Formats: sequence, structure tokens, C-alpha cells
Amino acid sequence: TKHLDGMVKYLEKDTKGSTFLFANSKKLTHDLVPKLEQKLDDSKAEVDVLHVHGSLDKHEKFNLIKIFVSHLQIDDFNPRVLVGTSATDLGIDKSNLKRVQIYKWCEDLSTFVQRRGRASRDGESSSCSSYAGLSAYTAMMARIFREQESTDDNVEYTIAGMNTDVTPRK
Repeated sequence: TKHLDGMVKYLEKDTKGSTFLFANSKKLTHDLVPKLEQKLDDSKAEVDVLHVHGSLDKHEKFNLIKIFVSHLQIDDFNPRVLVGTSATDLGIDKSNLKRVQIYKWCEDLSTFVQRRGRASRDGESSSCSSYAGLSAYTAMMARIFREQESTDDNVEYTIAGMNTDVTPRK
């Protein structure tokens, strides 16, 4: 899967920033995590993957998110990637989150902006990528252009293809 290759290359270069991969279902998180872990094992990136979905016990979910947000690194355990479903849309405030990847497009622009807003909390640049088929991409781009006034006035969004780079305004 090409998008996972790009994520691994990014994680090899940026040894401090974290990545959040949104998946639209619990099944998709279970499909993506082993593939991503294998690619990371084959690479130079020393990164561990956590995954959270709505079916987890609330305490387990809370603890996994807490580990991810706290930048906790124990010995060789370095959880810099979180794969999550909509169960993780709210409540994550991680300062060094540099990349948000959305596997398949969101149902609406507000969800895309919400997920995109997880990154760049430290005032530094970050990026967001979404991977979807052409029909989903076309439908979402039409929504973005119709609803572009709903974006945050404090952030400048540059939409190029399926990527958005965000640079906080000073």
C-alpha cells in the first residue's frame, strides 16, 4: 500500500514528530496496523504503532491515547503512530503531531477539518494527506470549494491534490 510507504519514509526522516492515521472502521484499523508494523520493521524507523477504536474498553482506550499524547518512550518502545477511528476524533491534544493521514475521505468537510486540526498544535508546520478513490476525491473537493468559508480564520489551508499543508499564521 503506497500511502503506508510514504508514511514510513516520513517517519524515517522526522525522528521526533508523530503521525495520526485515521481509518473509517475498526476492521480497517485491524487491516492497516499489521501492514504498517511490517513496513516499519523493514525500515530504519524505530517507531511503534498504537491503535484505538470504539470497541475497546474505555480504560484501555484512555490509556492508549494517554501514552500517545504524553510522548512516552520506554526503552525500545516508541509509540509515534496512532491508528484510530472516529472514537479518537476528539480529545487528543498532542503538541508534536506533525502528520495526519486519513485513509479514505471523510463523510463531510467538518470532519476533515476536525481531523486536520489535530496537528500543528505546537505552532509548527504540519501536513495532512487523505487517500481515496477518484470519485470520493471529486465529491470531497466539490464540498470543500462550496464550504471553504467554514475553515478556521487562524489557519491558511493550501489544497493541492489530496494533500493539505498547514502553516499557522503568525
